[in-house]
Amino acid sequence: MLKKDYLVVVNCTVSLIAVMRSLRTNFLYLLLNPNPNGGKIIMNKIKISLLTFVVTLISGNAALADQSGSNVANGPKPELVLGYIQPSDVGVSASGTAYGFSYSASYDWQFSDGIFAGIAYPTYSEDGGAEELLLGYGSLSYDKISGSGTATDGSTTVTISGSAAVDGDIKALAAVYSWKTSHQGPYLGGGVGGALVTDKINSVAGNSNISGSNSGLVPVGAFQAGFRTADSPDSKVNVDFSYRYIYFLSGSDGLDDLTANTFFLNITVPF
Repeated sequence: MLKKDYLVVVNCTVSLIAVMRSLRTNFLYLLLNPNPNGGKIIMNKIKISLLTFVVTLISGNAALADQSGSNVANGPKPELVLGYIQPSDVGVSASGTAYGFSYSASYDWQFSDGIFAGIAYPTYSEDGGAEELLLGYGSLSYDKISGSGTATDGSTTVTISGSAAVDGDIKALAAVYSWKTSHQGPYLGGGVGGALVTDKINSVAGNSNISGSNSGLVPVGAFQAGFRTADSPDSKVNVDFSYRYIYFLSGSDGLDDLTANTFFLNITVPF
């Protein structure tokens, strides 16, 4: 590795360690204090840390790739990533206001399965492990609202008894940094990142007057387990299949956070 490469690596490493410490401290604080005083301030700190984290990763990879003879430039190729998302229900614990309309009792939002597509930029370590920067776009649709009560938006009120259809969707542009115990064969790993989310409800029980939206940058955490085919000089294509449990720390206005079981397929781009 060239001297310039070492300087880039040291600079990125120091920056990432500082950001990771900030993320760890704030995440642990929120986990131990679900409804802390100054919760919005903590969330803003997490969002700023995530933005810094992603920018550092992208700039670091770009800087290394520009160095002639660098490990990134001559290392693993980008990978096309396709994902299948099975989201959990998102509950509302009590009456309150969300999405711009009010509700009179607890209920659950239920979703249809979604999809994800993106590009992963892997790097391999000397101990056989791997790291990955994943950039991509995901989308899933609302299915129905389950519960009993009323939803009111202005002068319009809808009564829900059991369940009612919901038209809407959640779309997210995500950046996630993850690490894996191996880049060949079976592996375990985890990841942290952020997503720019647009959460929109167009109608409830067929009534478009009951509608609203939320949007913003939310933290993302992930656990993963998978299997990657062994690298071979005779093969230009490698396949990596993984299961990932994803947690979006996005609950607000009484809403639970969104979790999802996902299945990802990484395919090496052969050029």
